[in-house]
Amino acid sequence: MDNDIVCDTTKAIFTVKGITGHELCQNFWNSGTRHDHGVIKESKVFTDLNSSDTFIVHELLNKHWVADQRDICFWSHIRNFNSNDVSSWIVVNYSTEHKEAPIKSSIVRAKINIALIGRTKLENNATKSSCTRNDLTCEVIYVAYINPGGYVPAFILRNVFEKEYANFVYSFTNFVKKQTKEKQILF
Repeated sequence: MDNDIVCDTTKAIFTVKGITGHELCQNFWNSGTRHDHGVIKESKVFTDLNSSDTFIVHELLNKHWVADQRDICFWSHIRNFNSNDVSSWIVVNYSTEHKEAPIKSSIVRAKINIALIGRTKLENNATKSSCTRNDLTCEVIYVAYINPGGYVPAFILRNVFEKEYANFVYSFTNFVKKQTKEKQILF
């Protein structure tokens, strides 16, 4: 609960075969593919930060029949880090305000704090120069804190979150696999 509003905290750890952590995170971070995940009605990206790895985005979310229309405004940052010689990537999305994305009275502003980490593992004694997609396993850690803003009954919110997270994880990882299937492996 956050000011008497039911919030959701989720942590998911799983693996995906055939993709790298870079490919996973690049597709999560890339503002051009956000509409393909099915939860965003419209989106506007602000690049006034003059950064190649961070931008601010304002998204109007699809309306659920049980709740008011919602939007989010957040900065999104992508970073590569290596841990024990394993290529790892992280994307962080964190709520912010922006002068070009004012809060409208008819829309509820949700707040988010999300991190997606992808770590690439090579199987079958493969190396980066000799591997195929069959040799790739991506270890994924997804953590999210979402404050939907406004009132939504707890039992409805939890049912929606449970369904949406499962759908998102399944559809997003399949989207990345489909996008990268015939492309050169991106480490």
